[in-house]
Amino acid sequence: MAGQRPAAFPLLVRGDWGAAEPPPALRKKLLCYFQSQKRSGGGECELRAGTGTGSLLVCFAQPEVKKRVLERESHKLYLGEKGELKLIVTEPETALAAEEEAFKEKLVPTKALDATSNLQTKGKMLSITLCADFS
Repeated sequence: MAGQRPAAFPLLVRGDWGAAEPPPALRKKLLCYFQSQKRSGGGECELRAGTGTGSLLVCFAQPEVKKRVLERESHKLYLGEKGELKLIVTEPETALAAEEEAFKEKLVPTKALDATSNLQTKGKMLSITLCADFS
């Protein structure tokens, strides 16, 4: 389409390929997989560096192609004798939001423990009295 940037519609793809980026041979297979409408629902695309270990961005040229790929229930790349590689395909924002939420959940107990230890180290005792009116 005229006026649209090539590969302007990204999806985040995660897989267990170990390194920060997949090796060149696997990268080529991933590109072929996501370019195939029959295998992945994909089309014209390019691969870019991901946001972390075991991830990359697949950037599609058309929004409807991105939507088709995202709507597939599962993505598996067959590697011959080596078996298959399961791929997790999400919107980039969804993945970042999930990581952010997990990070926040890890911080909450730590803050509570820090507050408790600060009270203990200052030698102050906090006493709470509960009063109930049962009339």
